[in-house]
Amino acid sequence: MSQSDTTEVEPLPKKFLQPFVYVDYGKLLTVWTDFETKYEAGFGLLFFEHFELTGEWGRGELEPPGAYPNSDYKSTGNYFRVGFGHIWKFDLKNNIGLGARYGISNFEDQLTYRIEGSSGLSSPVIESLTREDLSARWWEIAIITDTKISLNKENPESKLNNLFRVGAQIRYRVLIDYDKLSPIDAYSIPGYGRTIDKSIPAFNLYIKVYPF
Repeated sequence: MSQSDTTEVEPLPKKFLQPFVYVDYGKLLTVWTDFETKYEAGFGLLFFEHFELTGEWGRGELEPPGAYPNSDYKSTGNYFRVGFGHIWKFDLKNNIGLGARYGISNFEDQLTYRIEGSSGLSSPVIESLTREDLSARWWEIAIITDTKISLNKENPESKLNNLFRVGAQIRYRVLIDYDKLSPIDAYSIPGYGRTIDKSIPAFNLYIKVYPF
């Protein structure tokens, strides 16, 4: 047996720190819808290729149809999430992970409602109600998956092959609290969802960039 047959290949040392940014490209598809518009992006730090810290920002403009009878409802605001996670390498290209997030939303809503007389002889009265400086908080558990995009398959060692990853997150959100309103409560919270749902699943598609 030759020496080359018995020599063990030492694994490459894990990188101490890898910063990354990502964009939720699934949210961009809502720009062309009539009932919601959302944008979301994030920044993170990956330590030793397994432990990550993340910060996320998003903006939502929600107009759910039929929120309240004889009315049009709209909520608009920014939301933020911070969290951590653990990433496992499923194989050379694919990762899977588990994370926890804390979210907060600052938003306002507007309700435009119509009051019609029972006789139908008079024109309906249209009034508008705007509530500002509203907030909400929630927790999230996230299952994370992503895969490496190889841009230079002819040269596996190229840095381009470690630049981009695409993936998805399955989130389970649990509402902590929010500013309850009377007599008509807020209906939708940007970044979370409907106030009547004390817990709710969500799904995100993202592209992640490792610049270094």
